[in-house]
Amino acid sequence: MLRTGGLGAISCLPLLCRPVFARDGARAAAPANRSEAERWREDLRFMADQMPKLHRNLFHTMTREQLESAVRSLDERIPSLARHQIIVAIARIVAMVGDGHTNIAPTRDPKIGFRAYPVRLFLFQDGLYVRAAARAHADLVGARVIRIGNASSEEAYDACARSSAATTRWA
Repeated sequence: MLRTGGLGAISCLPLLCRPVFARDGARAAAPANRSEAERWREDLRFMADQMPKLHRNLFHTMTREQLESAVRSLDERIPSLARHQIIVAIARIVAMVGDGHTNIAPTRDPKIGFRAYPVRLFLFQDGLYVRAAARAHADLVGARVIRIGNASSEEAYDACARSSAATTRWA
């Protein structure tokens, strides 16, 4: 939830990047079982195989070796990761492409179960601000974000940016 603080600053209590699951939260946080892990590994191999075939210039910001290393690393870790951690890790691999057209946005597909706050944030040179908000939170527009959970706004932004295909850090 959002809370307005002094000088128009806001504090977001839950961490922005952490998914919120509508059902069976304990199950969602558990590591993948053997068959789930194998299905995730198959999906990862398929993605890694298809990306170079489908993207016109996949290696413009990374090398083939960097992609293969990231895929290998995730493949090894999948059995110890929960579903939401696997999804974020896959999004981070896709974000390595470094263009705004190649991305995974888990909040766009309700089946994935990630949710988004009813605000749009933008990182200007002088800080992270609420750029737009749902009507119920319109009073937050223009507020500077100081913290998101236990992280400074810069730390939270950097953590989320690693999973995003954003091409620039500053406006």
